[in-house]
Amino acid sequence: MDAAGVVNAPTCFQGVEPYMPHAAGEPERVAGFPALRLARLHRDSLTNVLVLGRPAARREAVARTFHLASPVRRGPFVRVHCGREAAALTHAIGAWLGVVGEDPAAHPLCRAECGTLYLDNLQLLPLRTQRMLLTFARRLQDGQLPSWTGRLIAGAPAALKQDARNGRFLRPLYDCLDKVRIELASPALGERA
Repeated sequence: MDAAGVVNAPTCFQGVEPYMPHAAGEPERVAGFPALRLARLHRDSLTNVLVLGRPAARREAVARTFHLASPVRRGPFVRVHCGREAAALTHAIGAWLGVVGEDPAAHPLCRAECGTLYLDNLQLLPLRTQRMLLTFARRLQDGQLPSWTGRLIAGAPAALKQDARNGRFLRPLYDCLDKVRIELASPALGERA
């Protein structure tokens, strides 16, 4: 952290259990997980978050914990499955960046305005969409997208880092999203999904 309180290197907790939101929408402590503490540390920022590990439900629980502790907690939490909804995401990012000439209103980015856009199964995004997401994330990070306010949280199995090293996933996109990283502990055999 520099003198202004800005975190320059990724913050990472490995092998942890998540907070699971309970019925009242408040995080509930499960097995000593530091995600709530980490979420509170970043509560005044819209820093990108990367959640790695399995199963998808645990990744989403961590993403919701960050959403509930953020400045955009009163806004929507929009989950996008990058495998099933890649085309809609591609069109939404393209419309927001002015690449395609369609109205972004019905797309995930518009639905997540003033809230959190949670991109799950990030490793399933086509390379074209990864490039567009990289441009969008960089502009958002640099304050060059005044028309969109919100937080990006991405989730993927732990192999995403290896995919970035091996060229199957854009390394610059991985680095751009990897500002706060949560690596989930491997679940018990009966929990895997």
